[in-house]
Amino acid sequence: MPHSTTSAPSPASRRGRHRTRVLAVAGVLTTALAAVGGAASATADTSTTQGAKPANAAAVPKAAVTASTSYEVASLSGQAHDVLTWGTSPWRGQYDWQTGAATGTSPSIATVPGGYEVAVHVNYQDDLWTLGAAGNKDWHVTMAPGTSPAIAALTGGGYEVAYQTSGGALAVVGTRGTKTYPLGMMPGTSPSIVGLPQGGTEIAFQSNAGTLWTVGDAGGRNWGFGMCRPSSPSITTQGRASYQVAVDITYTNCKQPASGSQPSNSVWTVSPAGVKDWKVGIYEGTSPSITRLEGGGVELALATNTVFSPPNADLWTIGAAGYKDWNIGLGKSSPAITAQPGGGFAVAIYPGYTNAVWVLNQQGLVATYPIIGPATPTTSSPAITH
Repeated sequence: MPHSTTSAPSPASRRGRHRTRVLAVAGVLTTALAAVGGAASATADTSTTQGAKPANAAAVPKAAVTASTSYEVASLSGQAHDVLTWGTSPWRGQYDWQTGAATGTSPSIATVPGGYEVAVHVNYQDDLWTLGAAGNKDWHVTMAPGTSPAIAALTGGGYEVAYQTSGGALAVVGTRGTKTYPLGMMPGTSPSIVGLPQGGTEIAFQSNAGTLWTVGDAGGRNWGFGMCRPSSPSITTQGRASYQVAVDITYTNCKQPASGSQPSNSVWTVSPAGVKDWKVGIYEGTSPSITRLEGGGVELALATNTVFSPPNADLWTIGAAGYKDWNIGLGKSSPAITAQPGGGFAVAIYPGYTNAVWVLNQQGLVATYPIIGPATPTTSSPAITH
């Protein structure tokens, strides 16, 4: 299997590689950093927002909680940044892939036939690799420093990975082949990808003009919404052929508010069916995560910008399965959420004050997994699938 120090591809295998040049998109990607009203025909829905703090934060979740929680988590160890997987999957489950990830990046994971597949930005020449039940592969493409890949399973089998090239463009690799889009991405941000039930994928990303874009088999669109930097969007399905995106939208400067003041950013959900401002601020530099629940509706996990001393993000989950302030600090990492078969959700986090990965469901803590060696940098985040 691949190992970052013992089985890296030989230099000869890299002949002919070229760095992808960012293709000009002037006049197409327009900056909309101060206003959020320019998103074509979409209309913001604020009728059901909960204010700065959800009024029903401690309410009993509406959706059913499964008897057992099914999940697989990918994360990094503190020692050599090795890729680790933990969870309930009968295929390997708890495993050290002996593959080092680049500093400041996070792995991504998806369920595929026979098990799961992990996408990782390795620490050998910034390569993109995939590891798992669908095979181990060095794609011989170079990723932009500090960015992370996103992987999605395809209906009928296979997978697709979205990433930012070394030249700053959006690109994909996977079962359906490779493609580089003539679309620039914001430096330091990463795309999100979802497999559509009817086939194909849809990708959400922050453009190099600072606005939210979606492209793929469900269509392409510049939403014109300014995004906080360096946040990245998260995408999930909506029906058989559509999607919904969770995004950190800017109002003013995306900086942390002083104690008692209003946040300058807010999590929104954006889809062709409409737009909603949840009126909940996100911690500067982190990103939300969204999942479609089996019973309908979505649930989001985010690090809110509640002000602590010292400053520390606080985990919240909001959506159709209920609202909850978990009172768990996350440092500068972002949570990951996945739906559960039969209802409910599971969340993976790096608590800002422990040397472990935690998995939670609606009822509370499910499991903790110790990280090998020194604490993982809190800018890295775990990934979860079921």
